[in-house]
Amino acid sequence: MGSDIFIADLKQNDVLSVDNITQRLGYDNQPLLTPEGVYYTAGFEKNQQWQTDIMFYDFVTKQTKNLTQSDVSEYSPTLMPSLSALSLIVVEEDGAQKLWSYSLAEPQKRMRIFESIAPVGYHAWGNNNELVMFILGEPHTLQFAQLGKETSKVIAHDIGRTLTYSASIERYAFSLYENGTQWLAQFNPSNGQVDKLLQLPLEVDYFAWREQQLVFAKQSKLYTWSAPQAAPKLWLDLSAYCQTKITRLNFSVDGNQFAFVCDELAVEQSQI
Repeated sequence: MGSDIFIADLKQNDVLSVDNITQRLGYDNQPLLTPEGVYYTAGFEKNQQWQTDIMFYDFVTKQTKNLTQSDVSEYSPTLMPSLSALSLIVVEEDGAQKLWSYSLAEPQKRMRIFESIAPVGYHAWGNNNELVMFILGEPHTLQFAQLGKETSKVIAHDIGRTLTYSASIERYAFSLYENGTQWLAQFNPSNGQVDKLLQLPLEVDYFAWREQQLVFAKQSKLYTWSAPQAAPKLWLDLSAYCQTKITRLNFSVDGNQFAFVCDELAVEQSQI
């Protein structure tokens, strides 16, 4: 269940430096890379129970701060469209997993975003205060909703864990399982259309975008793909920094920096 978060700096396509910003035994995952620092999920033992809090690593001070410090678990930190708050999944006291907002200016200002939409696993914001959510179930579904409305629309069934949004093409991306095959799929919110773009390796649960390039990891190697390229190509070998398995990736807007998660035990808490 242990994992560490690394920050890699790039010059064009070459790695300049790689730093481990967590460096502890335990669960550190789900990095959200910003110009100021990295928001992420950290797991701790509290009162003989395991829970998660949201942390912030500051690039200037090199210090880490616990932002939530609550008695419940929070995970999946994501910047809201206003950029003034984080949206988080909160495991409430009764076990319900719901989407909440946490103000960045006033950390104690916290509110539930949707009262009835649950259980939420992951989410990604798009334009016009719209978003997609991974709703846990049998099977897991991709659901589309809008801030301020207590309804959601099922877009796809049997989906993977990664949800992203590209503002340049106004599309959401996710992984979709069909007949034993995993696909990179794209959802167009303007017309509701879902298109399959690329067949993904079955062991790939996470991906990210670097501008218009798809990036994913297999073990400690990163691969890239962009249309109309036929097959993914090997990009970077990071085995000097991660000897186990790279999972989540998150790139800066300019593509010159990225965060990646290296599993200490190559295992991950199932619900996160």
